[in-house]
Amino acid sequence: MDEAFNPGRAIKHGIEGLKLAPLPLFVGAFIMGMTEGGGGSGNFSNLGDLANQGGGGGDDFDWEGGGTDWNYDLGDGLDGLLGQLPLNLQAQSSPADLFAGQSFGDPGFIAILAVGMVCVLVLAVAFFALRCWVHTGYIRLHKQVIETGEGDFGTLFSGGDLMANMALWKLLGGAISFGTIMVAALPGGVIALVGGVADIGALLPVGAGLAFILVVPVMIYVGLGLYLGNHAVVIEGLGPMAALERSWGMAKGNRVTLFVYSLVMGLFGFAAAIVGLLMCCIGVIVTGPAARAIVDVGLTEAFMLATGGAEGAANWRLLEVTGGLD
Repeated sequence: MDEAFNPGRAIKHGIEGLKLAPLPLFVGAFIMGMTEGGGGSGNFSNLGDLANQGGGGGDDFDWEGGGTDWNYDLGDGLDGLLGQLPLNLQAQSSPADLFAGQSFGDPGFIAILAVGMVCVLVLAVAFFALRCWVHTGYIRLHKQVIETGEGDFGTLFSGGDLMANMALWKLLGGAISFGTIMVAALPGGVIALVGGVADIGALLPVGAGLAFILVVPVMIYVGLGLYLGNHAVVIEGLGPMAALERSWGMAKGNRVTLFVYSLVMGLFGFAAAIVGLLMCCIGVIVTGPAARAIVDVGLTEAFMLATGGAEGAANWRLLEVTGGLD
């Protein structure tokens, strides 16, 4: 695992991979970013996703799998289906003037509210489905580029056969992440609640601090355990439970390696975002997807090296271009 998850090589090979199939990888990364919503990329491909996601990574700690945000892929479930909506849609889903002059007991208000909730839910499900479909093909595209040195849009949009497994995996990973975080936050939450009920102000910061101290390590530990789930679903064709077992098993004893790898890749993505902002913000449209594609190709290669070893990589076109595993 230490050799496979080498961040320096991953960035170098990711750059070369992007050169081999720039347009499909860029479009795939762009779509992954657009469907990220308030969560993350679906698998924790770097440090950014772990803070924002549940199981994704899977596309990607998306911290899913595939992403440049603090992933991993590990993705998508913490915020639920509503988290799949782009932030601008979430912000505009209930404009204040829609309810102007309405009372909560008014049947018209209830009808408008119900229609609005249904529309938001439909949009959330649609974005979630789109993400699961594209994420599957996106990881396949990485594999194609790594093995053959070529990539096409047909591969990017070929994820229909594993879309259900990817969706179930993301929901499973999200449920695990959410559940464990809630359990970790419970002691601090109880202390804060007691402070609020008993009007003991000093207990509120104590409870909040305890919750933070307990939640962060649990979030990191669980996120790293789910880090490679997206790739297990796509590369190895595993179902949700088998992908969980595979990802958790690969992380066992290797969490420090995965954490360092994810942190470095997250810093790379952050640096790319800064460069984009310096280009009058418009540059983010270019540097964001490009950096994401580089990070995601690197993560897929690392997964394939960890599971197949150097022998399985003997005929990879990407290694011929980059000069080997150095």
